[in-house]
Amino acid sequence: MESPRDEPEHRYRPTRQLPYTLNERARVSIEETLYPSAVEFLNSISIPGTSTPSQAPHPAFIPPSTFQRCITTLIAHPYYTTQVSKNEPFSTAPGNAYLLLRRMLRLVGPLNAEFSKAWEFNKNARAGRQVRGKTRGRGGKGKGPDPTDGLSTDDDLNGDFATTESLFSVADDFWSIAGWAFTCSISHPKRWEWWKLVLDLMMDVVEQDWMDRLESKEVTGDKSALDGALFVKFLPQDTGSAGCKKIVRAIMTCAEEKSFNEWKEIWENELSTKRPRKIRVGTQDTTFMGDEEDDEEDKDMKGEPDGDGDTEMQDADSSGVEVEGLPSVSEAYGGIESVDLRQRLLSMLSTVCIAGCYVPTEDLFYEFTETFIRLSLPHFHFFTSTLLDTTTEYKCTLNQLILSTIISTRAPVYNGRLTATALVNNYLPFEAKTTHLADNARVAILLETLTRLLINAKLLEYSQDLQAAVAKGIKARASKVPKSFAKPGTQKYLLDRETRGIWSAAETRLKGLTEILRIQKEEEEIQDSSLQS
Repeated sequence: MESPRDEPEHRYRPTRQLPYTLNERARVSIEETLYPSAVEFLNSISIPGTSTPSQAPHPAFIPPSTFQRCITTLIAHPYYTTQVSKNEPFSTAPGNAYLLLRRMLRLVGPLNAEFSKAWEFNKNARAGRQVRGKTRGRGGKGKGPDPTDGLSTDDDLNGDFATTESLFSVADDFWSIAGWAFTCSISHPKRWEWWKLVLDLMMDVVEQDWMDRLESKEVTGDKSALDGALFVKFLPQDTGSAGCKKIVRAIMTCAEEKSFNEWKEIWENELSTKRPRKIRVGTQDTTFMGDEEDDEEDKDMKGEPDGDGDTEMQDADSSGVEVEGLPSVSEAYGGIESVDLRQRLLSMLSTVCIAGCYVPTEDLFYEFTETFIRLSLPHFHFFTSTLLDTTTEYKCTLNQLILSTIISTRAPVYNGRLTATALVNNYLPFEAKTTHLADNARVAILLETLTRLLINAKLLEYSQDLQAAVAKGIKARASKVPKSFAKPGTQKYLLDRETRGIWSAAETRLKGLTEILRIQKEEEEIQDSSLQS
């Protein structure tokens, strides 16, 4: 199979199907349920040789899609992860499976690797063949593939992890995986250690798949290039509000009972630490690693560089550094790693809708607004701030739409892209519609975020109009809220005190941003006058 890419810079390697003999060796290992050996073998042959910049890169062998589904399943399946007995060393299968798929993504790209074909969900899928001997000529009368053909054309696969236990057979869709994974990030940390690898890998693939297709569209002018994007295939067939609501519920799963009741285990008895007897695994497999005397059930999987210097596992582990001041807020949503993946999903979803590949953008952001406006103020601040890594377009659109629903009716209606003029004239001088303390605090938070976005884009400069608008808005919001306080010691008193603290801090930062712009402008004027003199 020739690679669809032929770039002079050799950004991606060309690809080839596995030769018949190698394909059969991997197949036998999988069908004899020697999964760790199979993954280790595929890892060893996926990159046959190296190349220099002056040479065309060597083709990389790509496992068939059924193999890839099985490999993806191994990353998070409890059999090799959280159902390992105390006296049993940890298997190499999950870590090597993760590294193999990441290597494929990096070396050949998501299109050449055909992840879109491999990651197809089918509740009733049964990848196994009915009669193995008939299809491949083992003990049957049927004619099997001729080994002299060089390449294997039969990629059907038997084995529990390739059929009945396959992730893509037991999960309804991608969103059931996301919903359950985020539930695990909150309540089942041992399972989250493995589910976060699956989500992180899938997000890397769909993001790169989208970027590569976007580049292809810009080069060829083919507007249909984005229609086949993997993320678009993951979206629900229902393009109405029901589909949007399901997606947002999956991404924003939290510690509430309602969320927990919706998302169920992907595998039966997944949370059990005992292995089910129904799964058969070969007894001759010795591809395990670890100290037999190590009795820690929840030992973290550490990545080590492989023969090619890959450190993907190390990179994944280091991505979970807690940002100072945020752990307590992010804890309700599974911690910083979980929140980062949620934000990547929200951002990717908005990008796809803005490109016209799913529901209208306003419908999507209406669901976002309905969800975020109900969050407690600390969580609202967290998800609408500029601290989290999402696209600027997503942040601007989200904050503007939320603001438009809660800002005073005195504010002139504005539906365009965020500009400095719109910020000064349509947003900064105004208070919330209601007299509620939290609503006016939300307005201040959103205005701070929008101001930061324009500053980061170098689209906002200091002016007297800007300073006046900021001062007018702060005064308007303070006047809007009643000065009465709840009885000290009550729950409402404590909540109001927290809200006032967050509100006051947002207003102070807003004034501080204006002051920074003023100082920068003065310094620039001094430099200009010095140059002229």
